[in-house]
Amino acid sequence: MSSAPGPSLWNAHAGMLWQKFTKTVPSVLARLLGTTRTELRRAVRLLYAKVAEYQARGLVHFHAVVRLDGPDGPADRPSDRITIDLLDRAIRRTAGQVAVRMEDGPLRLSGGAISSTYDRSTSQPSWTN
Repeated sequence: MSSAPGPSLWNAHAGMLWQKFTKTVPSVLARLLGTTRTELRRAVRLLYAKVAEYQARGLVHFHAVVRLDGPDGPADRPSDRITIDLLDRAIRRTAGQVAVRMEDGPLRLSGGAISSTYDRSTSQPSWTN
């Protein structure tokens, strides 16, 4: 779409955009690492949690946490090859890629609206949008 979608259109498709985002992040991360999704799954687990809220202007807004664990779960560290910077690039690149096809053109996430923080107390990265 050439202009910002209306609140109803955005809100109706926000869940689908989130689903496409979470399915695409592993592929993008694997490409950045120069490996396959299968190999990535052997090295790391990506976990997501999100909360949706309505902004004052009526648009759905997501707060999300992306957690990296090693292949055996929370007690296992992820591969040292996957840095915070690399995961941040994968998240931003994915946000710029995912879209829902609409009659008037694609409805996209805004990669520029992502802010990230790093939780040093747990050594786990988290990103919010």
